[in-house]
Amino acid sequence: MGIGIGLGIGFPSGKGGSAKVDADLETKVQALQSQLHTLSRKEAAVESKQLSANQIFNAENRGEFTGSGSLKNLGEGWWYIPSSNTNVTGKPKGSTGDILVYRRAVGKDGVAMLAFGNDKEGGQVWGQYKTNDTGGYLPWVKMTTGYIFTIDEIVGELKKRGFEPAKNGSPVIPLATYYAGYDTTMPTKLSDLSEFQSSTFSISRTDQVPERIFIATDVDHAKGITGISVNGGLPAVWPHRDYVIGGKSMRVFYSPGGFHETSDKIEIKF
Repeated sequence: MGIGIGLGIGFPSGKGGSAKVDADLETKVQALQSQLHTLSRKEAAVESKQLSANQIFNAENRGEFTGSGSLKNLGEGWWYIPSSNTNVTGKPKGSTGDILVYRRAVGKDGVAMLAFGNDKEGGQVWGQYKTNDTGGYLPWVKMTTGYIFTIDEIVGELKKRGFEPAKNGSPVIPLATYYAGYDTTMPTKLSDLSEFQSSTFSISRTDQVPERIFIATDVDHAKGITGISVNGGLPAVWPHRDYVIGGKSMRVFYSPGGFHETSDKIEIKF
């Protein structure tokens, strides 16, 4: 905003004391005009000056935090928190090493915070905020694109699907329940089939009438099955149907053809 003020005042000539007063007044007015023009030029210069991105960032760069206390009490701007500063509280859960934190007040009582660092899954970005003084801060939330499961989450998901880590560092083995047997029609009761707790098992019968082999298991667990092998043969993808048996949602696999043997070894592949 520039100041443009012009004072156009004429002074009549006079005699004696009145002429002197007029001359003094004209001198003061001219001095005032000069000051106003100078102020106008300064304001125009200030308005034309623009801050660079680096100047704005440097104004917010607070440097390394060497104090103690919660991150929530940091001043506004960017902070570097070295891992060696063990007196800092309120870090994102699971974070390791150094972190960068940005804090900024928003509106009347809101505060937004970002944290950048690492946890055991790698590089992460966390966010935390509060919208008012009564609600308090929400917990840190991972914002990293492409969510990475933790080991505990992976194990939990495997357990849901019937898997459990074996002892002595052995590979993960399935602990789901399988129901299997021979028949010429789809089973309607689980009690008509034999029950197994292993992905490798043998079924048997007394006659040699050609019948299909039926294998039933939990639908969620069945989604991980890639093939079924009989008597050491190549794994094959068997057709299946999903329906409720005995109050459970089951997927029932059935062999493409009939078997004449009185005993067959089945191996479920994943």
